[in-house]
Parts: sequence; C-alpha cells; structure tokens
Amino acid sequence: MDTYIFLGIGLLAGAVIGWLLGSRGKGNDPVSKALLEAEQARALRAEGELVQLRETARLEAEQDAKVLSEISPLKEKLGEMQAKVEELEKERTGQFNTITEQIRNQQAIDSQLRNTTAVLANALTNNQTRGGWGETRLEDIVKTAGLVKGVHYETQFETVNHDDVKIRPDMVIMLPQAKFVAIDSKAPMASYLKAQEEREKGIEANKDLIKQYLKQHITDVKKHIQDLAKKDYWSGLENSPEFTLLFIPSEPVLAATLDEENLMEYAFQNRVALVSPVSLFAVLKTVAYTWRQNADEKVIHDIINLGTTLYREVRIIGEKYSKLGGHIDAVVDDYNKLLSNLDKSFLKPTRDLNSASQNRLGIEVIPEPKVIETDTKRASSQELTEGPETTDK
Repeated sequence: MDTYIFLGIGLLAGAVIGWLLGSRGKGNDPVSKALLEAEQARALRAEGELVQLRETARLEAEQDAKVLSEISPLKEKLGEMQAKVEELEKERTGQFNTITEQIRNQQAIDSQLRNTTAVLANALTNNQTRGGWGETRLEDIVKTAGLVKGVHYETQFETVNHDDVKIRPDMVIMLPQAKFVAIDSKAPMASYLKAQEEREKGIEANKDLIKQYLKQHITDVKKHIQDLAKKDYWSGLENSPEFTLLFIPSEPVLAATLDEENLMEYAFQNRVALVSPVSLFAVLKTVAYTWRQNADEKVIHDIINLGTTLYREVRIIGEKYSKLGGHIDAVVDDYNKLLSNLDKSFLKPTRDLNSASQNRLGIEVIPEPKVIETDTKRASSQELTEGPETTDK
C-alpha cells in the first residue's frame, strides 16, 4: 500500500514539473525539451510500474483468497478439535473429581469396615455369639442356594440317635425320597482370631505366638470333631449318609486349618466332613437342582394322571349326552305319531262337529299342535362314537 502512495506522489510531482517546464519554455528550448521528454518517459515508466504493481497485487490477493479458501476446512477442523479438547478436559476433570470422591468414600468404608471387623472379632471370642453368627451365616447360604425352610431344611431339628440320646443338629438338609443330612455350625475360632490379631501388628508381630495360636486352633477343631463324632447325628436321621457336615463359616479359617495340619482325613475317620461357605454352597445348589428335577418329574406325572382322568370323564359325559339325544329323538318320534293319531281321531272330528252345528259347541278355536321336525344333533367326534363302552356312573 505504501508503494502505491509513493508512486502516486512521484507521478503527481512529475506532472507538476512537466507542466512547469512546459509553461516556462513553450518554445524550442533544447534543454526544456529534453527535460520534458525525460520527465514524460519517467512518468510512463512510473505508470507502467504502477500497472505492474496493481497486477501483482491482484494476483497476490487472488492467491491469498485461494489459500484462505483451502485452509478454511482446516480452520474448521482445528476449531472442532479445540472444542473436543475442551470437552475432554471437562470430562477428565469431572472423572478426576468423581474418582477423588470415590477414593474418599472407599477410605471411609475401609475405616468403618476395620472398626466393624474389630468389633466382630471381639464378639466372636464369645462362644455363644460365635455360634449364633455361624448359624446365621449358614442359613444365609442355604437360602441363597434356593432352599426353603420347612420344605428343604429345618433348624434346631430334635431327634434321638441310635443310643436313644436326644440330639439337636443346628440344621438338617432334607433330600428327595425322605433323606437327610445334618450340619453343625459351631466351629471353634477363638485361637484363630488371636493369631490374626497378632498378625495385624505387622513387623512387630510375634511369629512364635502366632504359631502357638494356630496350633491351639487345630487342637480346638479336633476336639470339636471328636464331640460331633460322639453325637452321631446321622444315626438319628432316616436314610442319612453316615457323616455330619461341620460348617466353618470362613474360607481363611478353613484354609488355615488345612495348612497347619490336614484335618480332612482325620475328620473323615470320625464321620465328619469339613465344609466352607463356597464348598457348602456348591453342595446345596446340587441339592436344590435335585429337588427341582424331582418336583418336575412329579408335576409331569401328576399332569399325566390328571389328563387321563379328565379324558375318561369327558368321554363318559359325551356318551351320556349321545344316549340322551337318542332318547329325545325317540320321544319326539312318539310325540309326532301320537299327534297324528290325536288329530285324526279326535281333533279333526271335533272341529267338523262344531262346524256342522254352526259353532254351537264353542267359538274358541281348538289349538293345532305342531309336528316336531328338528332332530337332535349327534356327536361326530371319534372319541364319542368309537371305542369300548364305558360303565355309567
């Protein structure tokens, strides 16, 4: 733009100088003439340069417009990317805030869980409380497996064993075909909890004391197995397998028991089977499946029996309707015959007599009974027209 201004000023100056020179020397002054020609040539060159500059500027403007047109989609994409980046940044900030809040909540839950665990651990040191917790845990698993109290299991089931001693298992699982399995849920845990409490001290924990507690735990479990063996729960239940399930309501407790010493074989020798929540749940799901299959077979059998009875009753009713229809047809036939005789022997002669006496016998018209021409519909189905005769009920 500045170049155009300078060129314009130069042209204007040249024109003025040329006019001045022309006005001073309108004659044939060689100097004036030379200056005028030089100035005119300069003006022409300046004009040419101005035209060339204008063309160059036009081309540059067109080139700039073309470039702007080509980069316009890129500019739009950059705008979209910028908006997307801002949106992602907002989402990231929101997610970060959400995660931060979840971490705070989890920390609070962990703290509450630790406090609850400590309270539970203290409560489980009491034998009565521990027994109640085991029974509750056991019943929760049984219900989760799909068994129903009073139908598939009973709690505190009282009976007597083969020595006529009263026994009362914590739970009795009822199996199809009147079979039963006894479950005990009072597994000892006091020594194990003490070992865990010592472990929670970390590097300050006394490993020897932990081993001592676990050894005592093994001794307690063995003692409980021996007590169960003496009760012989299975002998007081009809069609029961010859063992009792000892429910240990914690996977780590059972794992610790088996790690220190393999009590499984010892338990089997005393007709006791150790079960954890996971293994017991698997067994109970199998029991529930067996119940469902047994129930399905019973339902199918009942449906077939009901269908057979219904079919027989429907056939009997159909046969009776067919017989009744035959009786009705016979009555209609007798009625029509009787009506024919009645009209021929009584009604027509009486009408003729009254007409001959000029209606002295009566003016009321004697009704004329109609002949029944419609027959009853007969059964056409194969079940009612074929097969052996059914005894009437």
